Amino acid sequence: MAQSIKQALTLPNSVLDIKALARAGAHLQRQLPLQPFTRLLDNPVIPVKAVKSDVQPLQVDIVFSQDEFHRPCARGKVIMVLPMTCQRCLQVFQHQQSIDIGLIWMQEEDDKPFASDLEPMPLGEEGELSWLELLEDDLLLSLPMVPKHDEGTCQSLGAQFGDEEGGQVKMVDKETQKINPFEVLKDLKK
Repeated sequence: MAQSIKQALTLPNSVLDIKALARAGAHLQRQLPLQPFTRLLDNPVIPVKAVKSDVQPLQVDIVFSQDEFHRPCARGKVIMVLPMTCQRCLQVFQHQQSIDIGLIWMQEEDDKPFASDLEPMPLGEEGELSWLELLEDDLLLSLPMVPKHDEGTCQSLGAQFGDEEGGQVKMVDKETQKINPFEVLKDLKK
């Protein structure tokens, strides 16, 4: 049984028996290549050319257990480093993200309490799940909406176009230079 669990945790696209993993107290500590996570790599802020050369494997550390009601749980951490396009300067940078995993699988009609650091997940009849899909979902949800360098480390567009301070580029709109026709009404107010 332990050999089949260990083998299941190393196979890509494998379906895991969550109940068996929880009973065995399995510990998944692996480096996973990002290539199987196609939805993650198809994200528009991840440059295609960087994906082929610059992608580091995921660091996965998850421990399966059971709670006091014998429901399967998983707690752990996933660390990913992805090349992303900064939305300030449009340069590629390495974005590191640490994702805490806390899941409990339960039947829909189950009303017993569970730990506050766990997110409830529906448990199917067979108690199986595709763990790569689950990881990919969490990774997608953790991506920043607007990826950008840390403050102070980014060469903004202002600096690229000659603004010494690297601030915003000030655009002068010809429309705003026109005289406001209601400006004469300001004098009537007095």
